[in-house]
Amino acid sequence: MSSTQLMPTALNQATNQDLFIVTDKNWNIMESNAEAELFLSVDPTDLAGKSLLDALKEANPILVDNLRAAEQQTASSKFHYQVTSPSAHWKEVNVYPGENTFTIIMRLLRPENNIGETTPDLRYLTILTEAANEMIMQHDPKIILDNLFTQLTDILQLDVYINYIEENGILRLTNYAGISEKDAIALERLEFGQAVCGFVAQSKTKMTLENVHCSNDPKVHIIKKLGVQSYACYPLVAFNRFIGTLSFGSFKKACFTPDELELMNTICSQAAITIERSLWMERLRMKKLAADRANQAKTAFLSMMSHELRTPLNSIIGFTDLLLADRVDTLSENQLNHMMDVQNAGSHLLWLINEILEYAEASDRKSPITYKLEPVKAETVLESAIESIQQQAAMKKVAISRSLDQKASMPLVSANAEKLKRVLHHLLMNAVQYNRFGGSIQISHVWTEDSLKISIADTGTGISSEDLPFIFNPFYRGEEHSDLTDGTGIGLSLARELMDRMSGHIGVESKHGHGSTFWISLPVAKERVSTSTENAVISGTVLYIEDNKMNISLMKNIIKLLPNVNLEIALTGEDGLILAKKIKPDLILLDIQLPKMNGYEVFTALNSHPVTAYIPVIAVSADAMPQSIQKALSMGLSEYVTKPVNVDVLLESIKKHLKN
Repeated sequence: MSSTQLMPTALNQATNQDLFIVTDKNWNIMESNAEAELFLSVDPTDLAGKSLLDALKEANPILVDNLRAAEQQTASSKFHYQVTSPSAHWKEVNVYPGENTFTIIMRLLRPENNIGETTPDLRYLTILTEAANEMIMQHDPKIILDNLFTQLTDILQLDVYINYIEENGILRLTNYAGISEKDAIALERLEFGQAVCGFVAQSKTKMTLENVHCSNDPKVHIIKKLGVQSYACYPLVAFNRFIGTLSFGSFKKACFTPDELELMNTICSQAAITIERSLWMERLRMKKLAADRANQAKTAFLSMMSHELRTPLNSIIGFTDLLLADRVDTLSENQLNHMMDVQNAGSHLLWLINEILEYAEASDRKSPITYKLEPVKAETVLESAIESIQQQAAMKKVAISRSLDQKASMPLVSANAEKLKRVLHHLLMNAVQYNRFGGSIQISHVWTEDSLKISIADTGTGISSEDLPFIFNPFYRGEEHSDLTDGTGIGLSLARELMDRMSGHIGVESKHGHGSTFWISLPVAKERVSTSTENAVISGTVLYIEDNKMNISLMKNIIKLLPNVNLEIALTGEDGLILAKKIKPDLILLDIQLPKMNGYEVFTALNSHPVTAYIPVIAVSADAMPQSIQKALSMGLSEYVTKPVNVDVLLESIKKHLKN
């Protein structure tokens, strides 16, 4: 179809020197002339089908903004555009919307009437040029409008400008000049339909007034009282959205000329786009500020929740572990089963708390937490993870199997032992939960010189091809399993996040009705793992600074498992400092949430005193927030053990430091 068929009325107005372009409604170029190809600097063979806005957006962003504004109009629209190369000149741009097309005609403006004489048109175009540059460089509407008003004052003999912005159905005075503070307070808010600016806001049409002192129109009362003689008020509309009003007034002139009104109208059109951009940026800033505050509140709440839940769990899980380890032979079968139920219930509650905290950490992309990676015995971590789900597997009669030759060949990996266990626990727990009654789990591994891959295959119902692409998304559990199993739906997304932060990978292979195989891979460690303290003779003095009596009682029972270790107690940070200087312990266990002087302050004081600066300090805290752990370790604490404590892990840490 020819351009003449597309828009005959528009193209009949084009001369041989005019640029014309015909696009579809998505601004993809359909037809153009040689002038357009020259202006766009595009080879004619590449022009058809190319997006006009993409071709213009880098070199001509103001032109793109004006075309976008024209896109909202149902009738033809016109604006002026300055071309700076090869020589500065102005073009008039006409946009004609068709049923399925836009036709753009651009022609050269010739403002010079006489050699050596500067005409009003040229002065107006100069102002428009400077206004366009100002709006590109400046983001503050107040500065832009003040500068525009200064430039217009001499040419148009202006004395007043008033700018209202719409907020929740009310006009609020935002920027102004030429009126007193007292008058500004009186004009601070207008209803739609009230006075001249309110009428313009309501009707969305401009209003011009001349010889204001002679008018008896009630709408004019306010500006008449200010002493204004001529007045022009324009609606500010950008991208089909009403923003507010901008008006200009003169105390001296009885009226404005048509050219002056056209100049003010053009400036208002440009100002509307700039003000809308500024308002959008401010809305974005406020939303970001609100999101940051909400995130801080979320972090504070999670920290408090974690501490309050972990503190009683420390006693429940700790004493249960000690009883099962120390008195298993003295308990009846019924008592032993009850103790194991308590242990499993406490462990499950701790697992849920950890999942919530891990998800909060993973979703906080602003400050990602990096884990300390070290050589880890993957075999030991895997065995511990298997042990943690044995009871659940037994309840469903799910058999867990591994081949012995593979078990003996598993290498060390570069990882964080705690996080790796968390990942394996998630995968094994899922393999049990989504398995059939009496099913099986097969664990296998392969490794090369660079990486270890562990696979966990189950005999469950598998994952449908529709669900498979979303299986690692937070809270996604699939339609088939959403009501059949317990859980939060964030385990797999957390597992993927943890693997990413350990430079590892995670994946799944599944066929609906034939089970699933989840796998992880990690880099093989290049260093040797530290030697065990199992056969070393451990002795020394440990100072425990803690204010909770149940935690103190638990620690006393844990230390009893080390017969050559002496435990000293301090209930406050201040007492801990005094006692540390007096007895010079070999190791200090430090609670963080202490009254008055917190654990961070205690450590700083210990580290700054020559008598105690060399003593290793392990934080033992119910605050498990990653930010808190990272803060403590960056300050120089040797380790950070979270409550509820794992008795075996805590004992191993104590042995390691006392041996050293």
